[in-house]
Amino acid sequence: MAPWISPKKTYEGCAGAVIFSVATMVLCYALRKVPYCNLILPSFSLMEYIIMGVIGSIAAVLGDLFESLIKRAADIKVI
Repeated sequence: MAPWISPKKTYEGCAGAVIFSVATMVLCYALRKVPYCNLILPSFSLMEYIIMGVIGSIAAVLGDLFESLIKRAADIKVI
């Protein structure tokens, strides 16, 4: 994805993150029908849950790349 920032990040990993996040949000949508889960899960439509999953996973990947950029700029490598 950005080898000059973080060479081990791949497009496959990003796609996997998006797919897993969307699947998790679909599961949250399905759990709204379980008693008492509707008290903690908001009543959005399925499409809104999917959009939240996509936006959340893209934000997480960008945040991870930004963190790697900061570490690279500071010349810090955590093992």
